[in-house]
Amino acid sequence: MNSSLMLRRFFTLNATSSSSSSCCASLKPTSKKKQLVFLGSPQVSASVLNDLLSASTAPDSIFEVAAIVTQPPSARNRGRKVMPSPVAQHALDRGFPSDLIFTPEKAGEEIFLSSLRALQPELCITAAYGNILPRKFLKIPPMGTVNIHPSLLPLYRGAAPVQRALQDGMKETGVSVAFTIRALDAGPVIACEKVEVDDQIKAPDLLALLFSRGSKLLIHELPSIFDGSAKVKAWPQDDSKASLAPKITPEESWLSFDQEASVLHNKGWPGTRAKVVVIDNKNGEHKVQELKIISSRVCGQSSIQLKEADDIQFIKDALVVPCSGSTSLEVLEVQLPGKNVISSAAFWNGLRGQRLKILRKMNLNHNAAPLQQLVDCSDVFSSNKIFCSRDALIEWARNVGKKNGFVIVIKRSDKGDSRKARVTLACERGGTYRHAKNKSEVEGLARKGTGTKKCDCPFKIIGVQLTSNDDWSVKVVCGFHNHQTAKQLEGHSYAGRLSEGEKTILSDMTKNLVKPRNILLSIKNHDEYNVSTMKTIYNARHKHRLLTTAGRSQMQQLMKQLNECKYVEWHRKDESNECVRDLFWAHPTSIQLLNAFCSVLIMDCTYKTNRYRLPLLEIVGVTSTNMTFSVAFVYLEAERVDNYTWAMEKLHSLMFVDRLPNVIVTDRELALMNAVRLVFPTTTNLLCRWHISKNVLANCKKLFERKEKWEAFMSAWSVLVFSSNEEEYERNLRSLTTDYYTYPGAVKYVTESWLNPYKERFVAAWTDKVMHLGNVTTNRAESAHAKLKRHLGSSQGDFESSWNVINALIELQHTEIKASFERSISVVEHQFHNALFKELRGMVSRASLNMILMEVKRATQVQIEKGICGCVNRTSYGLPCAHELTELIKEGRTIPIDSVHSHWRQLDAMNDNVSSDLTITPEIESILRQFADCDEAGKIALKRKLRELAYPAMTSMIPPLEKVKAKGRPSLKINLSTKRSPSLFEIVESAHDSTSPATACSVKVPKEKKLKYIKCFPHQIRKHIVNIVDVKADGHCGYRSIAGLLGMGEDGWRTVRQDLTHELQTFHDEYVQLYGSIDRVAELVYSLSCLDSFAPYDRWMTLPDMGHLIAARYNIVLVHLSIRQCLTYLPLRSVSPAPLQHKLIALGFVEDCHFVQVFMDSISPIPPIACNWRNYRYQCARGWEIPYVPRIEAFRSLLGTNSDVATLETINLDET
Repeated sequence: MNSSLMLRRFFTLNATSSSSSSCCASLKPTSKKKQLVFLGSPQVSASVLNDLLSASTAPDSIFEVAAIVTQPPSARNRGRKVMPSPVAQHALDRGFPSDLIFTPEKAGEEIFLSSLRALQPELCITAAYGNILPRKFLKIPPMGTVNIHPSLLPLYRGAAPVQRALQDGMKETGVSVAFTIRALDAGPVIACEKVEVDDQIKAPDLLALLFSRGSKLLIHELPSIFDGSAKVKAWPQDDSKASLAPKITPEESWLSFDQEASVLHNKGWPGTRAKVVVIDNKNGEHKVQELKIISSRVCGQSSIQLKEADDIQFIKDALVVPCSGSTSLEVLEVQLPGKNVISSAAFWNGLRGQRLKILRKMNLNHNAAPLQQLVDCSDVFSSNKIFCSRDALIEWARNVGKKNGFVIVIKRSDKGDSRKARVTLACERGGTYRHAKNKSEVEGLARKGTGTKKCDCPFKIIGVQLTSNDDWSVKVVCGFHNHQTAKQLEGHSYAGRLSEGEKTILSDMTKNLVKPRNILLSIKNHDEYNVSTMKTIYNARHKHRLLTTAGRSQMQQLMKQLNECKYVEWHRKDESNECVRDLFWAHPTSIQLLNAFCSVLIMDCTYKTNRYRLPLLEIVGVTSTNMTFSVAFVYLEAERVDNYTWAMEKLHSLMFVDRLPNVIVTDRELALMNAVRLVFPTTTNLLCRWHISKNVLANCKKLFERKEKWEAFMSAWSVLVFSSNEEEYERNLRSLTTDYYTYPGAVKYVTESWLNPYKERFVAAWTDKVMHLGNVTTNRAESAHAKLKRHLGSSQGDFESSWNVINALIELQHTEIKASFERSISVVEHQFHNALFKELRGMVSRASLNMILMEVKRATQVQIEKGICGCVNRTSYGLPCAHELTELIKEGRTIPIDSVHSHWRQLDAMNDNVSSDLTITPEIESILRQFADCDEAGKIALKRKLRELAYPAMTSMIPPLEKVKAKGRPSLKINLSTKRSPSLFEIVESAHDSTSPATACSVKVPKEKKLKYIKCFPHQIRKHIVNIVDVKADGHCGYRSIAGLLGMGEDGWRTVRQDLTHELQTFHDEYVQLYGSIDRVAELVYSLSCLDSFAPYDRWMTLPDMGHLIAARYNIVLVHLSIRQCLTYLPLRSVSPAPLQHKLIALGFVEDCHFVQVFMDSISPIPPIACNWRNYRYQCARGWEIPYVPRIEAFRSLLGTNSDVATLETINLDET
């Protein structure tokens, strides 16, 4: 190319380089004419430039063209030579200075804009420039930027207004001169001119005509533009009448003869294509031929006689093609691929007698679906919206696709190193399936059920970056899909992919042990268009786990997590195979709690928590707020003294020297007891009373032939265990041995197995002398076991998965404990406003205040002296006992803070004994000296040990081998249950009490009567339920049941509601105290006020609230039974009549939503009395409780201390 034609991306002078300031100064105009900058690129723009240059040279011209902006040189024509745009070439041909021809890649490039500002143009003219103009550009010319658009705006805004007008068969179009704004061709119109459209005119000819008219119209309007009057007379466009003219895509150029001839002719811009079938009459061979239709016309004849359907004939000078609606299209000129344009006559002659037929069911993209299956989505994806980022554009496209039943994917992405950044989006069904390279090698080996969604869908849209500030626009290349819309996108894996935000939700919920189905529901709640499936969640969880573990083994991941969470961890391993033997870990906050509340520790092992079948020793403590906290977890290789001793030593190392435990409670595990004695010689080791009682049951019950005798023996045993002093113990022991001398086996067992060796560890006469804080069983550890197993869910987990569960439980546990501390400090219960508690309020825990309050009531009811007090509260709890409180009350003094043990005064986990000057410098120096003195092997061994300490995640330790059952046939089903195997006492208890061992097999036991809802009550009391009567389930079922039990009949429920409302309103202030707030009383009044035939959920009966109302209003004893909670309610204000005059009714709550009437036998056990009755009853009502004490004790004995049934008014549903 001639050097004079070599255009720079930005103008450059041939002179030597100079500073940018001097360069810009040289561009300042010297003429007094208005400076105008022209922007254009194609040949039609060159004609406009020609008219402007000619007009500017006229003697009376008021403007001159100061610069020209056009597209950069590009490779064109067959030779692909780099050539300037037609506008640049025309400017050079006319002698326009090459240094004033700008060819930027983007109109927003800062260097270009700086050069343009230096020219100080007053007006910019655009005519098919081809680049979007940013705001920075539009601000430069003070008179604005004016565009010549070849349509009558607001019609046909966009890149192809002429082609779209012809396609729509418009008889009239025109050209508009309008100001340019940021929106697409939407600026105010200065002037326009209409042009009639000839039927045979082609798009290039019409486009040239319109730009020619437009240039003349522009030149005519330039004076008004420069003097400002154009802005005044310009009229805004009516956006409601606007239509779009998007760029013509290659896919749209295909003609289908299933349309009418006029439609195809109107589509006849250069480049339209069609496929025909060439048939050889000699051999019948068919060949598909592609043609480019150059010119055409609609056939004037109404119908043409065809030899065969779909035949193409040659009549006169045209190929006559049959179209839809009995119309025909005459094709005048065609072009074969790679050939020149020829007339239809020349093409017909070249066929040499071969026939032509149309190809109706033509594939638009070679393998695409037939035309009748095409779905046009051009409109929904056409948008003038400017997107703030690439991601915003992609998200918009995908959402539009989902709403219309298509899945949009990224086909190609270009960062824009050498051109504008762009992204190509396509349908997920685009493209074709790629077979394996060596198909013969995989023939028949494809997985069953596999396939492909690919069907070569032609849909394509392109997003293009507009300016340097990351604005993006979208244009539709092909808006057609060659397949039907998806009815459900749930079956499309790509549509179900999780977004980054959803992946974050999944990650957080996975860490918090949320189940996959709940994760999916949460994600769908966040996004109504989400179509993810369970498989998506499982795959995402698996990927999250892979990313989390990063190739680390189970033990490496566990060590990494323990280290990151600052756990204290110890382990022992088999040096021969690196297999872990014992594993100990403790949370840092748990260690703080341990040293703050070290008085009592409870230890117990549980099983079925891991696939290695290792026992898990759980160590728990008790806070001042009477809450249980986990101290440490220890996986033991075996329950031997060596293993327990190692665990106790590690526990000891966590504690301060002056903070060792006073009491450790265990069951009779001899190895653990020996380990405690070795490591904590000064600590009292108490044995669990509950386990001892169950052992007595398991070994002695079989010796008694009658149930009554056995129950009497157990009562005597309980009296013996709860002996208050040694004299009483000796007396009760003599009574036991005397009364049951006929059962020497039972007496021998309890004396030799328990009393003689261990009485100091569980009998109250000795245990009440040590401060055990009320912990004489391992129930706290047992409860912790049950909660842990519920969350584990499987007995086949590994160490790492178990730690995730344990860590989550501990974190929640610590939160609740901290909250209890704060409540004790900041919340003062009304019952403690008495001056007696003045020094204690906010200084000790609420749990200790409640225990002191019970002693105060005991002291005020009966004047207690020191000799008969027992002082259990002082010795066992570290709290003032009744005789101390009696003296304080007599003297009118407050309870001194020093009289409360420090355990109850600790209301945080902070320790004052923590040393701030701990250092490991001496140890490090010693290790360095040892390393220097070691030989090569010693250095390697020492470095290996240090490496494991410094980098826990690189441990070489492996988990224990899984224990496999070697005998018998292997089970195909893995037992995942964490439920423990039944103990001996449970097996014994399941035997029939009324049958002796000798006759147990021969006696036929009658079948239990089957009652509806019987399984909704604790199994221990089902045999005492005589009948269950159902009522109508209309939301009033609770009140219907009460009405029926009171003899009113089920329909008396309205009377019950009204009576209870009257009770609330009459004793309003008293119930405010009982329920704790006026708001709760108001809620109950509102709930009771519903007298409609159907009660909504918020008007149902609620227990325990209504229990007190019913018992007080009707002066009855109400028993409430359910599988979760059982309570007894007594009247609050009345004097108790004779026991035979008491009326007792039972109300059952079943299936968590329904009440029924329950009838029990006359001697049935009943649940404990609701606590609030004791706190808020009148003194005269004390007698109601006395007749029911034995039945309540029987109920407690039946359920045991480890029951899941709550017998308190407030329960934690998370633990039920």
